Amino acid sequence: MMIRLFVILFVTLWVPFTYSNTLKIGVAGDDIVVDETLKKLSMDTGIRFEVLRFNSYESTIKALKLNKIDFISNINFTAERDKFLDFTLPFSVDYSFVFSNIPIINSHVDEFVVKKGSAYPDFLRRADANLKISSYGHSEKVSSILRSNKNIAVLGSLNELEELLSKGYYAQRLLKSWFVPPAGFASLKGKHSDYISLLNKAIDKNQYLSRSLRFVEDWENALRISALRTSVSLHGLNTAPVINYKSEDLYKDGIVRDSSVSRIAVERACDLLGFECKFTNDIDESWESIYSSLKKQEIDMISSMAVSQEREAHFNFSEIYYYPNVYFVSDISNSDRELSLSEVVSERIGVIKGDYFEQLLKELLVGKSLYLYETQDDLTTALIEGHIDIMPIGSANFHKLMFESDYKLPIEVMRKFKLPIEYGIAAAFQNNKQGEAYAKLFSEELQIVDFQKLIGRYNYRKNWRTSMVEVQNLVIIGSAIIAIAGVVMFVIIIALYKESLTDQLTDLGNRRALYRKGKNRLPKNSVLLYVDIDEFKYINDNYGHEAGDRILARYAQIISSMWPGNAYRIGGDEFILICDKVTPGLSGIVTQLRCFQINLDGIQMNIEASLGCLIVDMDKLSLGQALAVVDKRMYQDKKSKCQNI
Repeated sequence: MMIRLFVILFVTLWVPFTYSNTLKIGVAGDDIVVDETLKKLSMDTGIRFEVLRFNSYESTIKALKLNKIDFISNINFTAERDKFLDFTLPFSVDYSFVFSNIPIINSHVDEFVVKKGSAYPDFLRRADANLKISSYGHSEKVSSILRSNKNIAVLGSLNELEELLSKGYYAQRLLKSWFVPPAGFASLKGKHSDYISLLNKAIDKNQYLSRSLRFVEDWENALRISALRTSVSLHGLNTAPVINYKSEDLYKDGIVRDSSVSRIAVERACDLLGFECKFTNDIDESWESIYSSLKKQEIDMISSMAVSQEREAHFNFSEIYYYPNVYFVSDISNSDRELSLSEVVSERIGVIKGDYFEQLLKELLVGKSLYLYETQDDLTTALIEGHIDIMPIGSANFHKLMFESDYKLPIEVMRKFKLPIEYGIAAAFQNNKQGEAYAKLFSEELQIVDFQKLIGRYNYRKNWRTSMVEVQNLVIIGSAIIAIAGVVMFVIIIALYKESLTDQLTDLGNRRALYRKGKNRLPKNSVLLYVDIDEFKYINDNYGHEAGDRILARYAQIISSMWPGNAYRIGGDEFILICDKVTPGLSGIVTQLRCFQINLDGIQMNIEASLGCLIVDMDKLSLGQALAVVDKRMYQDKKSKCQNI
């Protein structure tokens, strides 16, 4: 008994003593995120940390190699660094910022300038192998570099954010458009494995990655608000200006009110800027009239307008704050029809006169006559009354219409007709110096007011019409259960059977459906494609499984809109695509399926996929044999990418 007590006492005293030494942490410059992380780690582990600050990454690494410090902080994992460093789990998302003279749209940058010695060139070139990248010294100022060249983007730190924003430069998180792995601590190989194990337990248990993300977002928010107030003064707007604005009127109801989905977001933005924003629509004003008002400079702003190259010649736009889905809507009785783009030409399509969709469909359906209407209310009425067959509409506007009508409108989204179209919504201003200043200020506050969240709430409304139909069906079934028990059971069995063959996340076929099709063997000249999304585990680990699910769902939409045969999700990030024969343009479709873009809560991500393809050259090849071939080819494709990197 005494021996057991002695062992327990020894272990209790020895463990904290073992880790009671002070660890020296090398930090490049001032880094508030690392400072806050070390405070938390000290509380969670009992380790004392001494911070030594260095002027550059190279000097920090040099100190590590000379054993002047134990760990280097805020360092990203790379294969090259892994040769001589041991890494902890990542404790923070990347919080670098891209500074520029003009807004960066869709990751397009002519030249990137990064701090000398950083690993960022490798990460940036994964998205664009041809990107021109140069470096700047640690004593150089970001503002000096930007003044000397108007067409570049400079990578800087969170510490520089407030100063550069207040001087009128644009800034966005690097993660918004480029994929960069999160950062951790690192020590020399084999040097501090015990400490790394202890740090990893604390980082994993206390969710340091999520904590750092919230801390960075809150800190960025505070800095942006402070810089925005300074920026308003720099634009000469010391007294609260009056902004006369209009927005698209969704309802023809004889009432002057802002019925747009962006109303609340605009109000919050104006409050933050200290502007008095006045809604000045006429009663039931048409979109063409609203558009003309801004073009003639009779008003200062249209709160939400689809951005296009043609419109950019007439207006100053804020940065894009929302990317709606494009819905094609029909009468509810026709919403299940399957249509291709070529078949749509024969349909009666209605659009709002002067709207973005008029321009878009004229480009897609050359020579097609469209039915033009003054307002969204007129267009919706025409669809309900049978004057047109289809109307295009943004997802947020559609859900707002349905929600506010209590889902009584007899219209529905055509789920089986989709176009892989993405367009952006922004605030539009006059094409003059004042409009340019307003656009700049609104772009800055977009980083603070979450427009996407405020507008996106309309995309997640519960469809009470569908729910009511389900309830009514249950009542009818319940009242006649004895008479139609057999029929009900048959319907349920069919529905369950169909569901058992469908992947619930993507609406594609599942593994069971694939093997049922494969029982009959694959005919000669059929095409089999094995697709695996690259770096998917990394995305799940660092951005969460919800982000991964959204990527899978988006990719499934793209496959459904392009692939001429059957498609299956067989698990995780793996898809099998089968086409009964080689069709014209199939090789082009395969090429397009190799990569796609998705916007995840403001982070523009470029997703790539590895492919293995087989054209069956013999009669009745088994599915198992074909899968073995494409599986091997897919991994060869993935391996070749890694070698290139």
